[in-house]
Amino acid sequence: MSPPATALKAIKSTIEAGNWRPDPHLLKQLAKRGLQLMDVLTAITNAKRIEPHDMRPLNADGESWRVYGEDADGRLLGIGLELVRDTDGNFVVIITAFQKKERGK
Repeated sequence: MSPPATALKAIKSTIEAGNWRPDPHLLKQLAKRGLQLMDVLTAITNAKRIEPHDMRPLNADGESWRVYGEDADGRLLGIGLELVRDTDGNFVVIITAFQKKERGK
């Protein structure tokens, strides 16, 4: 697994390059939680905190992470995602997103 700072940098640049896809679970969670996909992408781009996630990766070359960042409305979101590093380059699968009630918790 990559060091957190390295993973966060790779996640942000991969999202900005458009090399990502939403997991079907994400789309259900967005509807349930009143979030938009753009909220999630903005929060990832603004993320300053990252931590390893104990979720088993969906892909053989995947690393599970949770990132925390603010969307355009200033809401702090937690996003569960997988960074896939393989011979074709980096790819991100966004799995879930939720609004944090308090910072750092």
